[in-house]
Amino acid sequence: MASHNIRDIAKALALSEIAELPPRTLEFQMLFGMAEPIRQALLDLDQRVRIYAPVGKLLPGMAYLVRRLLENTSNQSIFGAARCSNMLPKRSC
Repeated sequence: MASHNIRDIAKALALSEIAELPPRTLEFQMLFGMAEPIRQALLDLDQRVRIYAPVGKLLPGMAYLVRRLLENTSNQSIFGAARCSNMLPKRSC
């Protein structure tokens, strides 16, 4: 599974548990330098994690990185939602 979205990752873990998949059946793929606390949490859970970096032309690559950055900092993410509901210190919402 390639995602930095904690809700999607949690759902994948829950579904794999419900399906009684053998340990380490899933592989999580994450962009280098993004969502490092989530990556570390998966490693602490003894999950397989692959780190990747986009390769290619500069402009499409930058657009890709910006989309991932926006995805990772979105107010729709669980951390963004928590920050904007005063559960975490506010920066900008």
